[in-house]
Amino acid sequence: MGGEMINERGRGQLWAVGIIILLAFTLSSSFALAQTKKPAARMVRGGWVLNCATPQKKLRCKVSQSVVLGKTGQLLISVTVRKPEKSKPPAMMIHLPHGLYLPAGVSVAFDKGKTEKIPVQTSDAKGAYAGLPLTGNHLKALQTGKTLTITFQNLKKKNIVVPLPLNGFSESFKKLS
Repeated sequence: MGGEMINERGRGQLWAVGIIILLAFTLSSSFALAQTKKPAARMVRGGWVLNCATPQKKLRCKVSQSVVLGKTGQLLISVTVRKPEKSKPPAMMIHLPHGLYLPAGVSVAFDKGKTEKIPVQTSDAKGAYAGLPLTGNHLKALQTGKTLTITFQNLKKKNIVVPLPLNGFSESFKKLS
């Protein structure tokens, strides 16, 4: 009778070990398959959009454009332009993904003009951020230009270049006033 109990207990443990091995094999196979899939190269862009909200009874508006990866929906970049108070110039905030080589910062260029380097200022659970106060020349370039090119580096120090079309920016920005 004592031998049968050990046998039953042994079978139960053997069954549990078998399930654990099967689960481990399934998970490792799924992980290996996920590692071999190529990331989505297709990017989905939105146009320049005017968004307004009323936090603390004061209307606050911004003009923004985002680029997400097609298959995953992961944010690649989002650019937002705001007009703070009348005494302050407009500002551009660039929202970047995780996994950046931070010392490289971010570079912006309007059409084929001069490239400006901007430091990454902060990061949080949603990504990294860089900001640029917009001078008259910047605003003119945004309103009359064709492309805003933003460049940053991944952890392997490879440049990621994201061209954003500027069509529609001027009309949306005029509505901020």
